[in-house]
Amino acid sequence: MIFVPPRLSPVLPGHFYITSSPHCRLLDVTLAALAALSVAVIILAMSVSWFLERHSALLFTLLTLNITSEDQRYFLATYL
Repeated sequence: MIFVPPRLSPVLPGHFYITSSPHCRLLDVTLAALAALSVAVIILAMSVSWFLERHSALLFTLLTLNITSEDQRYFLATYL
């Protein structure tokens, strides 16, 4: 029987991990997808936080107060 060693891929000088196994490839793809998803969730959370911080005063004012169109124009000119 002939033994063929698995293909090795350098990670750091002097360190290797086996890439020929389908399980290793699946694990790499899964970890990369989870990392990308985590970054996307963080960016989305920061965007929502920024949007709410910037527009919460406007939304609260327009929904809860009975203000005139002149007051609305002043508010929009001041805060936007």
